Amino acid sequence: MTNRQYAFGRILDHQAVVTAVNNDEQDAEFWIPLPFSAKECIELVSGESAKIENGKICAKLKACESAVWKITEGN
Repeated sequence: MTNRQYAFGRILDHQAVVTAVNNDEQDAEFWIPLPFSAKECIELVSGESAKIENGKICAKLKACESAVWKITEGN
């Protein structure tokens, strides 16, 4: 990632919200470490489940796209 892509999160109890932003004119791939083992990871706008691999959200965002995921702790 460059300074044109970034992600940040907020954690409370057994849930977290992670936001990722791609401010570039090119698609970007994100590998965002999760703060705990996730039971589910749902993108809040689309309602789609996110792919989780090795404790990370794996996502590809199109140019000038963002995503917000709600993550629930569990196995």
